[in-house]
Amino acid sequence: MVRRLKKDVLQELPSKQRTTLPVQLPKKDMKDYESARKDFIGWLSQTGAKKGKLRKAIKAQAIVKLGYLKQMVGERKLPLVMEWIDNFLTETDEKIVVFAVHKKVVATLRDKYSKQCIVVDGSTPNNQRQLNVQKFQTIDSCRVFIGNIQAAGVGLTLTAAHHVFFAEMAWRSGEHLQAEDR
Repeated sequence: MVRRLKKDVLQELPSKQRTTLPVQLPKKDMKDYESARKDFIGWLSQTGAKKGKLRKAIKAQAIVKLGYLKQMVGERKLPLVMEWIDNFLTETDEKIVVFAVHKKVVATLRDKYSKQCIVVDGSTPNNQRQLNVQKFQTIDSCRVFIGNIQAAGVGLTLTAAHHVFFAEMAWRSGEHLQAEDR
């Protein structure tokens, strides 16, 4: 097996530039977040979770709690994420790849940018994925690629875009490294 680094094969590629944009949730959302963080099982029962789900959550409270908090933050920061994407689309003529983790976040982004995006997530059939990628790569009006990090973070070629935006962070940093190289 021969393994080469991208920088050795394609020397004309510039180095990656990463920008971190800290996000502060609105006070109302921070109150909900803190309520869930402090009394997770109480918060989960208030959200209408079924008894079986509650029993499982009690057994694995720490990891379940992190998952719910992560999803809550992803959903609550969507207005800020969409504002940033709107600014990008207004200020440039370029394409962008947007990665998210949760279905609701992907669905909200898909609904917002439906006229100028394609989506690859876990529900996208394998034969449709390559067609979606081809559309993004070749059609100028298709400026936004929205992908679930796990479903679209590996094995796709999205070189039409020079910008990658992570609306949510995955559990493992390796997933980000793979996804940003699309």
